[in-house]
Amino acid sequence: MYLMYIDESGRPGLSKKDLRHHLALISVLIKDSDWNRIIFDFNKIKLDIFGRIDIEFKSNLIRRRESPFDILSDEAYQNLMNRLETFFKDASLTLIAAVINIDALISKYTQPADPYELAYQFILERGNRMMIENNNYGFIILDSKSGQLGIDVDTQDHKLIVLTNILRKKTTRILGDISFGDSRYITGLQIADLAVYPFYHRFEYNKPDYITYRLMENKLRKGPRGEIEGFGLKYFPK
Repeated sequence: MYLMYIDESGRPGLSKKDLRHHLALISVLIKDSDWNRIIFDFNKIKLDIFGRIDIEFKSNLIRRRESPFDILSDEAYQNLMNRLETFFKDASLTLIAAVINIDALISKYTQPADPYELAYQFILERGNRMMIENNNYGFIILDSKSGQLGIDVDTQDHKLIVLTNILRKKTTRILGDISFGDSRYITGLQIADLAVYPFYHRFEYNKPDYITYRLMENKLRKGPRGEIEGFGLKYFPK
């Protein structure tokens, strides 16, 4: 089985009050047999730098050097960045990303779909194809958006449950039940949080050579000729 940790960065909806232009959604796929090693290596970074593992590694806090990362000296901070770079280079994980150009979505369609749900569908479809290729199954783990594990109707969490059930006929290799959790306690969701921001940054600011994006790009699922477009990365609409 593959564990599919999903997280997002950027503009989550169609509201014009949000001036951001893109939404990036990513799935970090970890095979169950690789899970222990990946979690051990990730937590080893925390232990070596902070002396404890109950620290949430969150992209925006690290980038802005906010608590608890504000206590790190410049040398320790650079060591953290180097360790994270090495982790992503070496980790046995695969990324599938969907990036929605929300301005183009609104311009092109009279009734545009919810960008988060659209990206989620793209992720599941490509994850399902990967499961078929590997004769395996995927299980979804999401950070709870409603802030609770008892999911109420009309929350984003509930909408994703409904959408997953609708897609089940098309994505038969993705198990129907979703596990919702809190990223503070789920290492895989922290890994997804660190992996998704470079995709948002690359497209929001039109920086194809953004160094962290290039690192993550190497982990994307690839097609038979090594291509990532349509396999590991879906950009929509063109």
